[in-house]
Amino acid sequence: MSHDELEALEEVRRNHRGPTLEAVIDSLTLTPEGDGVYAAPSVGIGTGRIFGGQVLGQVLVAAAAAVPTKQVKSVYVQFARDGVAPDPVHIEVAVLHDGGTYATCDVRVHQEGRVLADATASLHVPGEGPEQQTAVLLDHDPEGAPLQDLHMIPCETRVVGDVLLRDEAVGPAEFSFWMREPGVAGQPLAVHQALVAFSSDLTPIATALRALPGMSQMSSHRTVQTATTSHTVWFHADFDLTDWVCFQQTAPVTGEGRSFGWGHVFTRDGRAVASYAQDAMVRWLKANPGRVARTTA
Repeated sequence: MSHDELEALEEVRRNHRGPTLEAVIDSLTLTPEGDGVYAAPSVGIGTGRIFGGQVLGQVLVAAAAAVPTKQVKSVYVQFARDGVAPDPVHIEVAVLHDGGTYATCDVRVHQEGRVLADATASLHVPGEGPEQQTAVLLDHDPEGAPLQDLHMIPCETRVVGDVLLRDEAVGPAEFSFWMREPGVAGQPLAVHQALVAFSSDLTPIATALRALPGMSQMSSHRTVQTATTSHTVWFHADFDLTDWVCFQQTAPVTGEGRSFGWGHVFTRDGRAVASYAQDAMVRWLKANPGRVARTTA
């Protein structure tokens, strides 16, 4: 990285208004409260709501802690209601099956007696088998993509094509960005996976809004009420976030008050190491338009 690029990166980090890496890692550090029960802090964000990516990451590390002999291969989270940040959450893990190769956990996240999310996590022992991949990485130059602060993501991010999701200009419902974080060197695989899960929740809704005239990421909680209702992440292979990975996504359907988005995560050599899909609420906000909305039920 050149001197100018290092200075630009430091400027982005100095002006970053989202959570720090330390705060996100902190939220992934679980305190045991009993058999299969943990407490964890929440990441404080400007809305006072818990970010869905935090819950995804916490579900993943809780499942990994419950079955330490295996690694997480997928997490499916059904969101029931908003949580309050930065108040802590409590996580309960029930191991439904732990066999020689596969394991399944039910994970429930709650706060003050209110269930925020119910999840299923699948774990496995990696094995050998036939291989093929039809998913194709479209951009192979992370250093050529401009630096852009994606606010909630506490890592270095570069956006392919310098697309601005805050811009109301109509574009295709597609978005790709590169991400890396040298600060996670030495962390277990589950933390690298949790940061990918955390980051995968941020932009699918805004990607859907990009295709709609007069709308952008800034429309959320101002003209439309948005929230993730379910999110799944699948892990296909190990990866190391100290090097670049690319999130390449599309949002092919928006309607009936919902949006659907999906994508793949690639290493810089084009290997697909994860995939994700999100179903979300996108409804016209009729009460108090122009003000930030918060779901309390």
